[in-house]
Amino acid sequence: MFEPPHERPQKTYQTYIKINAETGQVYAGRTSGYGTPRENIAHRNYGHAYNKRGFGPAQLDQSSTNEDAIKGREQMLIDYYVSLGISGNRDLKPVVTNREYFIQQAIDEFGPLP
Repeated sequence: MFEPPHERPQKTYQTYIKINAETGQVYAGRTSGYGTPRENIAHRNYGHAYNKRGFGPAQLDQSSTNEDAIKGREQMLIDYYVSLGISGNRDLKPVVTNREYFIQQAIDEFGPLP
C-alpha cells in the first residue's frame, strides 16, 4: 500500500516477557516504535541487558496504541510474577503516580491477569 511521504506510521506500544530457562524467572518490560509489534520487540531485545543474564528472547505479550494501557500492563505483569516468586525484574518500577489509573486502562483493554 502506498503511503504519502509526509505521513508516518502510528506509534505503537508493546509489553513483552523474557524467560530464564535455567532459573524459571520471568522479566517483564515494555517498548514502543513505528515498526510492527514484533519488529519493535526485536529491536528492544537486541543488546538487552538481561540477555547476558541468561534470559531468552523477548516474547510479545500485548500491543496497543494506548501507551497508558501498556504502562499498566507492564506493572500488572511485574506484580503477577512477583506474587509467584519468579520475577526477574531486579529493579522493580517505583510506585507510579496514578498507578490505579494505568492498571485500569490495561484491564479495560486487555482484561485482568489470572
